[in-house]
Amino acid sequence: MELLAMLQDFFETLETIRERTTGRLITTYRAMSPMLVKIEGLVMNTNSGKAPKLAHYYQFWERKIYAAIKQVLSPLTASVRE
Repeated sequence: MELLAMLQDFFETLETIRERTTGRLITTYRAMSPMLVKIEGLVMNTNSGKAPKLAHYYQFWERKIYAAIKQVLSPLTASVRE
């Protein structure tokens, strides 16, 4: 029974860390959109978030964000597999 309690504690801690990390990632992601639109406004004098001339710029940041999320979550998923 002690092993079961230890495992339960481990997975509860892992879930808490996952929730905290996911919450921070979501907050950061949501904060980036207005910043990108602000840059678009300064550069293109539009604020749609869809300026065709900035498509590559938006793709660049999407890839950077995805890579960062993957980097943060990879160790967590690897530790569960082990």
